[in-house]
Amino acid sequence: DQALLISEAKRVGGKVVTVEDHYQAGGLGEAVSSAVADEAGVRVRSLFVKDIPRSGGPDELLDMFGISAPHIVKAVKNFA
Repeated sequence: DQALLISEAKRVGGKVVTVEDHYQAGGLGEAVSSAVADEAGVRVRSLFVKDIPRSGGPDELLDMFGISAPHIVKAVKNFA
């Protein structure tokens, strides 16, 4: 619901962080960015897989692609 998304984004200061364990194209971040694109005061930062996927353990891969819990915390804290 676009109106609810915008309302909640504004309620928390206009900053939205999305995280997805796949490429950006067609993902949640793209959908959220599109939904709030025309809304002044709402910004989106998206974390997603930017490189070619590799094999490995889940925690290792999340860290490798910058979408682990510590990376999410850092992105939220640095969202100016």
